[in-house]
Amino acid sequence: MHIFEFVVNDEGGTEECVRRGTARADQPISAFVDAAPEVVADHLMSTFRYAAERIPQKFRSHTRVLYQATAGMRLLTPEQQAGVYDAMYRGLRQHDDFVFALHRDDIATLSGDLEGYYGALAANYLHGTINAELELVPDSGIIGALDMGGSSTQIVFLPQHRDDNRDHHDDDCDDEGTVCWSESTTPINDFYNGNDDGIKDTQLFKDDCHVARPEEYPRAVQGEDFFAVSYLSYGADQFRERLWSTWITEWQALYGGDDTCDAHVIPNPCAFRGYRAEWQGYTLVGTGNADECVKEVQRHIPHPQETLEGLGENVVGGIEHPPVHGKFVAMSLYFFTLDTLRTLSHPDPEAYEALNLSWPNPSIEELYNALDGLCSRQWQGDLEEIKHEAHPFTKADNLPHRCMEAVYIVTLLRDGFGFAPESRDITFTFLVDGSEVEWTLGMALAMRAEERFDQNHGMTMLEERAQQQQNNNNKDNDRQLQDKSSPTNNTYNRPSSSSTGASFVEDFRQQVIANSVS
Repeated sequence: MHIFEFVVNDEGGTEECVRRGTARADQPISAFVDAAPEVVADHLMSTFRYAAERIPQKFRSHTRVLYQATAGMRLLTPEQQAGVYDAMYRGLRQHDDFVFALHRDDIATLSGDLEGYYGALAANYLHGTINAELELVPDSGIIGALDMGGSSTQIVFLPQHRDDNRDHHDDDCDDEGTVCWSESTTPINDFYNGNDDGIKDTQLFKDDCHVARPEEYPRAVQGEDFFAVSYLSYGADQFRERLWSTWITEWQALYGGDDTCDAHVIPNPCAFRGYRAEWQGYTLVGTGNADECVKEVQRHIPHPQETLEGLGENVVGGIEHPPVHGKFVAMSLYFFTLDTLRTLSHPDPEAYEALNLSWPNPSIEELYNALDGLCSRQWQGDLEEIKHEAHPFTKADNLPHRCMEAVYIVTLLRDGFGFAPESRDITFTFLVDGSEVEWTLGMALAMRAEERFDQNHGMTMLEERAQQQQNNNNKDNDRQLQDKSSPTNNTYNRPSSSSTGASFVEDFRQQVIANSVS
C-alpha cells in the first residue's frame, strides 16, 4: 500500500504529489481464491491500520482507496478474480477498524498496458520531465520505462515521430532498412503485419520518418502518445518455470523410457554450479554456463508458448513493436537483478570493473560480458554461505535464481526489445530523488488529473489556464475599447481538448479495450 497526498505549492500555486508512507502484505492476493471475506480483510488490515496512523482522522472517511492487482491476478479466471474482490469488499466494509472510503468499482485488476503507462508517468514525474499536472516541463525529454515482476514485464516509451505531411526524408532515416535511426536503435527487419501467413511489413517506420524533436512532444502527457505493452508470463518467475517445463518435456522425449535415477536429473545452464532444484518430479542441477543459458532464453522469447528457432529479431511474445527510442528508466526486477550482477560478478575482474564504473548506465554489452562472472560461481561453499547478506535487495530464497534472471533480462533487452549493444540509454534505478519508482505513483497522478478535469468542468489545467489567459486578454481589450468609446464584441473559443490531453486516461483505457477486443 502506498499513501499519496497532493500538496499545493505556496509559491506557484501548483500541486506536488508527496508519498506519505508504504506498507506491504507479503502474501499475494491471488492466494485467496474462495477465501471468506473476513480472511481476506484480515490479510490486508495491517496495511490499513498503518495508513490510519498517518492520515489525520478528519480526512480518513473521504480518503479514496484504490486497490489494483497486477499480473498474479491476471493469471486467474475473471470469475475467480471477481470472487476475491467481492470478498475483499465485503470483508473490509464490515471490519470495525476500516475507516476509509471504499467503492466496489475501485477494486479491480489493472491491465498490463496501464501498469506500464503508470510506471512511465512515475518515472517522468520523479525525473522532473512532467509535473503533478502531467504537463511537460520545458526543455526536458520524455523517458520510457521498463518494469518487471514475477509474472509479467512492461515496456513503455514514446516512439519515433512519424510525420505523414513531410515531403522529404531526414538524414537519419535509413533508405535500406525499415526504421528511423538514432543512437539507441538497431535495425529491425522482421515485423509481423498481422496476416496469418506472417508476411513481414518491410515498409514499417520507413516512410517519412525522423526522430522526434523536443518541440514536437505533446504539451501534456497523453496515453495514446506512448507505445505500452505488458507481456504476461514474461515475468521472471513465469519465464523460469517455462524454461524448466520445456527442458523436462524435451528430456522426456529423449529418455522417457529410462526409469533410472540419472534419467531424472537434468542439467540447468541457467543456475549456479551445483545448485539443485526439484521441478515436476525431476532434479535440475546447475552448470553455470551463461552462453548456453543465453541460447535457451533466446528461443523462448519470441512466443509465449512455443520454442522457436531462427525467428527474426526483436519479437517478444508474438507482439510487434516500434524500435526502442529515447532514454529509459528500468525499475523493480530490472534493477534488483542487474544490481546483483554488478555486485557478485567479480570472478571476472575485467567485466566486473567495467560494469561498476559505468553503473547505473551500463551498456548492454557490459552487462552481457559480466554474465559469466556471476553464473559460473559455485553454489555450495560459495554463494550458499553468504545467501543472507549477498545483496541488499536479494532475499536468500531469490539468490539461486539471479543467474537465470540476469541472463534473461540482458537477452530480452538486446535480442527482444532491440537495444543496441553499445546503448547506454537505460538507467537502472530503485530510487529517484529518494522516492521509489512505482507504477502506483503514476496512477495517483493520473487519477488526480482526472479529478481536476472533472472539477474544471471538463477542462484540463492547460485548458483552464488558456481560458483564464483569454479572459484576461479580453478584459484588457474591453478596457482599451471602452477608453476609445468603441463597442465591444468579445468572443473566444475553448481550446481543443485533443491538443491538451483531456481525459487522457479514459482515452487510453478505451484504446486498450479496443486493442484487446480486436
